[in-house]
Amino acid sequence: MVVFSGVRPSSVTVSSLFPACANVMDLRGGKGMRFYALVIGVEENLFVSSSFVDMYAKWGHIFEAEKVFNKLRKRNMVSWNSMIFGYLNHGSCDKTIQLFYQMEAKGIRWKLRGCCGII
Repeated sequence: MVVFSGVRPSSVTVSSLFPACANVMDLRGGKGMRFYALVIGVEENLFVSSSFVDMYAKWGHIFEAEKVFNKLRKRNMVSWNSMIFGYLNHGSCDKTIQLFYQMEAKGIRWKLRGCCGII
């Protein structure tokens, strides 16, 4: 994108690339994108950081996911969910429950949707 057109990707563009790297287990590409996000100054964007958490959790790099999650100044439902499901998928039941209660204590509630609206 930068090489061919001289256009810099936005935080939205960068954050949308991480799920692709996570889904195909492209560790090298994901780490390269994280470095690039740092270089262009979007690494601390909430959506970009949440994408890091999700990517690392899907790869099984829970320690890295935790580091990024704990550095977040502000958290959204995506960042909370990514870390909670990361713990859950890797057998850290105590941490999963602890983080869920921490999320609830911050006043964040999950909204469950059924076939006919919110349950």
